Amino acid sequence: MERIIAGPIPANPFVRDIIALAPDRYHFVSANFLEPEENRLRFSDASQPREPQPGPVIQAALAAPELRGLATWLRLTTYEVVRTEGGWRVTIRDVRYARMQSNGLGTAVVHLDRELRPMRVGRATEVDYHPAFLRAYTALSPRGIHDTAGASIFAA
Repeated sequence: MERIIAGPIPANPFVRDIIALAPDRYHFVSANFLEPEENRLRFSDASQPREPQPGPVIQAALAAPELRGLATWLRLTTYEVVRTEGGWRVTIRDVRYARMQSNGLGTAVVHLDRELRPMRVGRATEVDYHPAFLRAYTALSPRGIHDTAGASIFAA
């Protein structure tokens, strides 16, 4: 392990969230000081990939002007890079927060063109469907796709 970070759990001073940084993974452990010693430590989440030396696609996503605020406080990042028809989609997550709020705080999605220029930056909660899915779905649903609040995501 390169480093271990421990933080409190909200509303429980006897439990710590521990993140252990291995060369290529983040490992998550919960420490409950009220438990007997043999049960005190347990893995709390599946490990996640770590990219200590991000490549050019990730670097381009991190350089997007809209990401400046988020990029200043990212500490324990994991990335998901997906090739798209127009370039790349990079999902950036800070594992300190994104594990507990899957697509909220500490998470962003950057769409890059083939030349690695940012086209769109948003939160991971925004729906990002493949165009073929949208065409197939709207053929079945003439009203289009709506989020849980009823707002149109994609109109037919």
